[in-house]
Amino acid sequence: MTHKVEKAFLTILVLLIPFVLSAQSWELVGLSGMNLRAVAVHPTNPDTLLVSDHNRIYRSINGGADWDSVASISACHLLFHDLHPDTVFAIFGDGTYSDGIWRSVDAGGTFSVLSYLYRASSLAIPFWVSGHMFAGQDTLEGVWMSTDDGQTWFPHNDSLTNRFVKSVHCVKLSDSTYVPLAGTAMGIYFCTNQGFWVKSDAPGDLPGVDFDGGFEPIQPVYAAIDGGSWSDGVYVSNNYGTNWMVSWYWPFMTSVLMNPLNEEVIFAADSGYGVIMTTNGGGSWAEINNNLGDLRVRDLAMSRADTAHLYAATCSGLYRYGAGTGKEMGGNGPPHELSVSMPTIGLAGSSIHIHCFAPRGLMGEKIHITITDITGRRLAAYNSFITQRRVEIEVPLPHASGIYFVTIAIDRLIEKRMLIALSR
Repeated sequence: MTHKVEKAFLTILVLLIPFVLSAQSWELVGLSGMNLRAVAVHPTNPDTLLVSDHNRIYRSINGGADWDSVASISACHLLFHDLHPDTVFAIFGDGTYSDGIWRSVDAGGTFSVLSYLYRASSLAIPFWVSGHMFAGQDTLEGVWMSTDDGQTWFPHNDSLTNRFVKSVHCVKLSDSTYVPLAGTAMGIYFCTNQGFWVKSDAPGDLPGVDFDGGFEPIQPVYAAIDGGSWSDGVYVSNNYGTNWMVSWYWPFMTSVLMNPLNEEVIFAADSGYGVIMTTNGGGSWAEINNNLGDLRVRDLAMSRADTAHLYAATCSGLYRYGAGTGKEMGGNGPPHELSVSMPTIGLAGSSIHIHCFAPRGLMGEKIHITITDITGRRLAAYNSFITQRRVEIEVPLPHASGIYFVTIAIDRLIEKRMLIALSR
């Protein structure tokens, strides 16, 4: 009976998370008026954001409240390393002598060139095989491969009949094998274990501009197909990129993104129609454009540490979608800004870390944290003092699995977040 109850509870949670997310709206969180082309969020610290416009890379370490310019390159692709989350790669391919793969080992604070590749377009890292990386070039140079973390590269183009590569990806077969994918100007190719590229049955004359998913052997992989035609849209493959079927027709696609904690939830972006979302693995899609100030979306990003929020790089700034800001002001005090990041899912009886970036002028104030159940009954309360603007607080979770609400209050500013505790 216990196992049946736990299974039913987990099913309810899986269904609840996308429902909560799909009921929210967008807010502009930074870089207003800037024409952005790429965005990435730190995998374990969602306060750290990276974006690029057509001139520079910018970084925020407080959830978008403040931004610094960190590199004078225009990245078309930003990628955090999943196993080494402070390592991030920027792909620069605008047809200059600085084109190539740039790398940061301090979470985007500084960048240096890893390898020069003319017209570099994309990067893929099969995290489960140490040292392996693939890079795409939007030229006749095609795909390049490295087996030593990008120190040296060699061409990987055998039988690749179209070498104008827009995107690369790796689909997991096992803990030691994978299938590389290449989205080219004329369709999607997959690579056999003999090292030969084979053209898939995706629309053969349309570019494959982005991939996501396929990080587990039985997990589907999704592709964004964009050629300005009626065949554009989100395509899905359930056999490692060999065969594709359309999940949703949609013109002018730019990005596709799978929720890192729930493969049933996928997002897709468009350069004129905003963002769509599915919560049932592509069975049905719906627009989620409420309060999205610019429907020209170039890229999407989400941190596995905070799947309640989705980021969109648009032609007029960075937008955040999800569980809302949660800001509630009481009295007539100044409009302080409070940035909070915390996991949305944890294990019952364990602890989570809540990161707060406190408003200016509140040094010495007390932070109040309370945990309530879905009936509003308070289960625990914790206090801490602000000694520096960035505060980290460890909070024990209730021992029973369930849905809880965490309230963080500083002065008259309040943040409310939902938290799901899973049984061990």
